[in-house]
Amino acid sequence: MTRPAQEALWLALMTDPDVDRMQAKAALYRWAIEEQRQLVELAALDAARLRELLPELDEAQARAWQAALGRAEESERLLAAWRERGVELITRADAAYPENWVDRLAERWLPYVLFYRGNLELLASPAVTVAGAENPTEAGGALATALGSRLGPSAHLLLGGFGQGVDRRALTAASEALGRTILILPLGLGHAAPILSAGQTAVEQGRRIELSPYEPDAAYTPARGRARSLLVTALAEALILIEPTVGPDEWPGHEALAAAGGLTLLWAQSDAVIRAAWEQAGARPFDSAEMAESLVASHLLPQSDEIEVDPASADDEPAAEPVQFDDADSAIRQLSESGRVPDKLAQRLRDAEERGWLGDDETRNE
Repeated sequence: MTRPAQEALWLALMTDPDVDRMQAKAALYRWAIEEQRQLVELAALDAARLRELLPELDEAQARAWQAALGRAEESERLLAAWRERGVELITRADAAYPENWVDRLAERWLPYVLFYRGNLELLASPAVTVAGAENPTEAGGALATALGSRLGPSAHLLLGGFGQGVDRRALTAASEALGRTILILPLGLGHAAPILSAGQTAVEQGRRIELSPYEPDAAYTPARGRARSLLVTALAEALILIEPTVGPDEWPGHEALAAAGGLTLLWAQSDAVIRAAWEQAGARPFDSAEMAESLVASHLLPQSDEIEVDPASADDEPAAEPVQFDDADSAIRQLSESGRVPDKLAQRLRDAEERGWLGDDETRNE
C-alpha cells in the first residue's frame, strides 16, 4: 500500500468529527511547524505510540487520531475528486500559507487546512479590503464600485469576502476592470460555485484566488460568516470602510489589523456615533475614491523602519541623503547592506516597481 499524501493526512485529521480541534492544533503546531516533521511518520502508529510522540493528546484523542489517520485513503479520493473541479488544498505548514494570519492571529483562529481555486501566488502581494454596509446608499454603492475599479488593477490587489453590498460591489468592479482579487468565503467552494461563476475567467487568467477553510460542499452559517470577516481583515494591509453599521469593537479582525500598523479609512455620512467610534480608533476619513487610493498608496510604500538594522551600528552616524532606487532589485541589494530585508518588504518593492513608484521622475515618465 502506498503512503498517503501529506494533504490527505491533514484533511483526515481536521475534518474528523471525533478529533478535538484545539488538541489537534497544539500537536500539529509542535510536530509539523516547530519541529518540521511529516505526518506520514505518524500514519501507521497505534494510539499508545501516538501519545508518546504527541503528549498534547489525551488517551481518547490518541485513539481518534489513529482512526482518522487510518482513513487517509478516503481523504485522498476526495482530494482527487475536488482537483477535477479545480479545488486544491494547502495546510498550515505550507510555505504559501498567508503570513499575515500567522503574524496577527492566535493559533486557535487559524484554519489548518485551506481550500483554494486560482492563482496561489496572489497571496504574496499586499491586499486592500473594501467593506461596510450590506445595503449602502446610492452614493456609498457608487463609491464602492469606484474603489474597486481603481484598486483592483493596481499593484496592491483587492480582498474581500464576497458579502452583500459594499464588499461584493467593490470586488465585482475590480474583476470587471481586469484587476487582481482575493476572495475568502464563509462556505465551501463547490457550494459557492453558482455565485462565483462570473469570476471563472479571472481564475483561469491568474487574476483571482478563491479561498475557503471549509470542505467544498459546506453550506453557509452565521458563525462561518463571522470567521470569514476575521480572516479577511487580518489578511489585509488596509481596510476601507463605507457606511459601516457597527463600530470597531464589533468588527472581527480590526484589533489585529490596527496592532500590526494597518491602515483604516472611513467614509460614513450617516450614523454619527459609529463614525466617532471609528475615528477614535484611528480610522482616517476620506471623501473620494481618488483620495482613498492615494492614502493606500502612501501607506503601502516601503518604510525605512521595516529594515532590520543593528541599532549599535547607527550610533553617531551623520544624516544620510534620501536614496533613489531605480528598480526593485537594486533597492533590495542596497537595503540588504544595512540588514535583512523582510520577505514582505521585498514583495512590496517589486509591487511598487510594477506600479511605477520606483525610479527618478524621468524614468517614471518614460
